[in-house]
Amino acid sequence: SLLHDLGEIEAGDTYLYSTNRSDAHIEERKCVVKIALHPGNPIGNIIGLWEEQEAGKSKEAKLLKVIDRLLPFLHNIASEGRSWQDNGIHKDQVLKMHQFIEDENHEIYGWFISKVEYAVEQGWLNGS
Repeated sequence: SLLHDLGEIEAGDTYLYSTNRSDAHIEERKCVVKIALHPGNPIGNIIGLWEEQEAGKSKEAKLLKVIDRLLPFLHNIASEGRSWQDNGIHKDQVLKMHQFIEDENHEIYGWFISKVEYAVEQGWLNGS
């Protein structure tokens, strides 16, 4: 669902490893409310749908969170860890931010762990 990204239209996307992630939700919600109040909004329950996605409790929301987290991870793998290296990201940070995937899908998490180890072996991600 693209609803998750609506809040980022004005608030911007917060870097996964940013220390200011807690403030992002507040700013994103303000944007969603603004969109909901717009006379051209065709989605009646847009705030409720967005909040459902953010809460991450439904099966769809859980899957979307996994996908949302894996996209930047895949970008780092494809770019040989450029963003990780540019921002001094360590393996433990990557593992912490993706730990929830283990509860959602063991197969995907196993694949993820193998790619993390590969990134460390290649020197793309700091393993210490």
